[in-house]
Amino acid sequence: NVVKLVPGAAHWMIEMGERYQNIYWAAKQEKWEFTMYQAEEIEKLIKTLMLARPARTGSAKIFHEKVFPALNEAIEKQTWEAFEPAFKALHSECMACHAREDHAFVVIPHEPARFPPAERVAPGAWPSGGPAPRPDRGFHGWQRTRFARSP
Repeated sequence: NVVKLVPGAAHWMIEMGERYQNIYWAAKQEKWEFTMYQAEEIEKLIKTLMLARPARTGSAKIFHEKVFPALNEAIEKQTWEAFEPAFKALHSECMACHAREDHAFVVIPHEPARFPPAERVAPGAWPSGGPAPRPDRGFHGWQRTRFARSP
């Protein structure tokens, strides 16, 4: 049984959060192909969540029926003016979903932070001008540093 095998949805939410950041900053930099890719990957994660957590299907369907059609249409227009309201709708539905699923304490910013993706990407890669990865922390070192518990 998948529900017993996978204890919760938190690990998918972490990935969705990173992709949420990437959608915003890719659009801000007019990297529309990457923006669409990130939106598609979030949609896949939501479909997986629906299979693994059937009790959350109601919340997930809202994204598939309302949020992503509008977001994808806005991304296809390839302008910030079209994208911004669709992203705001995505943000609003994320927050509404958190409230419906008893996780209202998980608050995501309207303008996502930038440092995790930029910190891990070499100069010249997305996002442009980001610093090279720090050799003492490795590719995912920021996660260990930011979320590690103190002794």
